[in-house]
Order: sequence, then C-alpha cells, then structure tokens
Amino acid sequence: MIISPKLYAETELKGKPSKEIMKRIRLMRREIRDLKKELEENIRPTDEMFPGRLQRIRWNRECIALARKAAEETGEACPLTKAEQRDLAFNASLQDLKKVTFEYSGYAIGIEKVICTLMGKKVVFRYESLFNRKHADHEPVDREEFIDDIAHLHIGEWKRRYSDPMIKDGITWQLKFEYEGDMKPVHIHGYNSFPYNYDGLLDLLGIDPEGDRL
Repeated sequence: MIISPKLYAETELKGKPSKEIMKRIRLMRREIRDLKKELEENIRPTDEMFPGRLQRIRWNRECIALARKAAEETGEACPLTKAEQRDLAFNASLQDLKKVTFEYSGYAIGIEKVICTLMGKKVVFRYESLFNRKHADHEPVDREEFIDDIAHLHIGEWKRRYSDPMIKDGITWQLKFEYEGDMKPVHIHGYNSFPYNYDGLLDLLGIDPEGDRL
C-alpha cells in the first residue's frame, strides 16, 4: 500500500544513513523504469497492483525528490540521472514556449491536427481535419496552467521516436514544440508505439484515446 510521500519521508528516510537512502533511491528509479516499460510495451502483469502503475510512477518521483533532499542533508550528493537532467532542461525551456503542434493520422480517422498557440497569458487551441470534421470549440486556457500540465507529463524523458513495425495500418503521430528566440524546436514521432503516459497528452489537448475530440 502506498503511503503519502510526506509520511514516507518521516518513517523511511528520517535519521537513516546516506547509504540506506541512496539504496532506496536506486530501487525507486528502477521501479519507475520497469513500470514505464510495462506500459509502453502493453504488458499486463498477472499480479496487477493497486494503485495503478501511473500513480506508482508519480509516487516514486515525489519520494525520490524527498530522498535526494534527505541524502543531501547527510552530506551525500545524489546526482540526477541523464533522463532526469533532460526532463529538468525540457521543463525549464517551457517558459519560452510559443506553440505546440500535435498531428496524428490513421486509416479510421484520416489526418487530424491540434495547434496550441501561447498568446500572452492564454493558450488558444485550433483543430484542423483533412476530412473537415467539425470540432467543438476549446476555450482558451491559462498559460501557466498549460505549461504546468505539460511539465507534469515529463516529456523531457520521452524518447524522440517510438515505433512498432510489426503493426500495419495503425496510428502515426508527431509532436512539435516551438520556442521564442533561436531555440531549436523539439520533435517527437511515433508509429503504433507510444510513451507510457501518452493518454495524458491526449487529455491535455482535448482528444480521446480513439482520436476524436472529447
């Protein structure tokens, strides 16, 4: 059973030697890696646990942050992993974000595109469809809330390409982040393969998992 991260820090980290804290960090990082792999490869364990795997990933992230702080208080530095460094850098770049474009296509849905443009304190959504399907209007959302929601997806840890060549006539998708100034855009592509929390991206953009607007 998962306890609150705050209670975890009090009962499992407080007063522990740095060696024990570092061991716990390694175990939580390993569990995050394994849970991501299960979700991305659509593996359904026979001993499915509650709470779900996405919640367990989030819990581990929060506990790792507290454990790193506890380790530092003992004088032990706990470096970020390469994936954590990429994620931190990506989330920092979101302050200069000006546009997010998500395009997806498949046999049953044609080609659909969502363009999110950051304008002042708001984000404006525009939907385009090859088949001229009508989409419900999406009210502008708060810029900082939108950026915060993207940051919580940890897209900086995503691979730049996802692919499953064994499936034919599936879903092709691409995600593009554009920035103010001379910062290079970030491109992420996929073909019948998706990041572990891909549905979270669809939800943020107002798209259901079948490719239709919510």
